[in-house]
Amino acid sequence: MNQFIHSLRKLPQPAILIGFVLLTLLPFWAMLVLAFSPFDLSQPLSLLPPHWTAENFQLVHQTIPLAVYACNSFAIAILTTLGSVYVSATAGYALARLPFRYKALWQGLVWLTLMIPPQVNIVPLFILMKQAHLLNTHWAIILPACISGVMVVLYQQWFTSQPVALEESAQLEGASVWQTFWHICFPLSQGLTITLGLLAFINAWNGFLWPLIVLQEDKLKTLPLALAMLKESFRDATNWPLLMAAACLSVLPIILLYAVGQKLLINGLSQGGIKE
Repeated sequence: MNQFIHSLRKLPQPAILIGFVLLTLLPFWAMLVLAFSPFDLSQPLSLLPPHWTAENFQLVHQTIPLAVYACNSFAIAILTTLGSVYVSATAGYALARLPFRYKALWQGLVWLTLMIPPQVNIVPLFILMKQAHLLNTHWAIILPACISGVMVVLYQQWFTSQPVALEESAQLEGASVWQTFWHICFPLSQGLTITLGLLAFINAWNGFLWPLIVLQEDKLKTLPLALAMLKESFRDATNWPLLMAAACLSVLPIILLYAVGQKLLINGLSQGGIKE
């Protein structure tokens, strides 16, 4: 083991980075190869398909209503992202800047939520959604996801680290607390907002366990649940090319969003900071 580590240290850093990149991309390449391969159980798995075919992508739309599930996922992910960013930014700003009673207690409760595993909340959250008559609706997924202790803490830390000169100037000009937050502080947190928004969107898009529990009707289900339903629909043998084609279509919006959001993230980080 020591010899292996010593030999790795002798390799140039670009070679090590390229090796890690190839290992990371290998599962995605296997998914693409299977997606463009014909369904043939006699053929062994390989890094290249015997011949490239796109009929699996056509067969996906004939097998399941992929557009319906994609619209459900988009609606849930977008509303969850907007709600979580709004709630977390306002709560973080209040904890960082506003004086109110029992502030330390509320801040401690927010930090306490970071130590509780999400699985612990499933049963009480299910009971709460049932009493609110939100089961089998998209709101049962959206509303709980709008509350994120991690995002509140990150926003609080960011607002605390910023100078108060602009806020004091705005208040001297007669701006209210809400106007100061909405027109000055929140726009300056563009880099953090884009980063947390991307993470919230990806987390909502990939959600599986909680949507599986609260959604019963097929027309309300999301893309991850649709992939599980597609896999369970195979009787004799799993049609992996068809399943991987559906997986490629489901992950494509995330890749496009990351490609666009990466540029916005760099611009936000370069323009969002201010110093005394």
